[in-house]
Amino acid sequence: MQISKDIENDITYIRLKAGTIEYTKEQDDWLLFDCDKNGTVLGVEILFASRQPSENEILQKYALVDDDTLLDAKPM
Repeated sequence: MQISKDIENDITYIRLKAGTIEYTKEQDDWLLFDCDKNGTVLGVEILFASRQPSENEILQKYALVDDDTLLDAKPM
């Protein structure tokens, strides 16, 4: 899992898995899921990130990772 932050545009991207993105699902007007052809979420884009719940809260809420895989690394 990798996390990148674009501070200037207030966007956070969390790459959960490697793979080919086939489509993007708009979960909310500020939350986008990049999915493969099977619907597996490969990445999460958080718009207006400074105004949203933490990355860990989002990952837990949408059951994208188990508790042992929560983000503990520093942003790249």
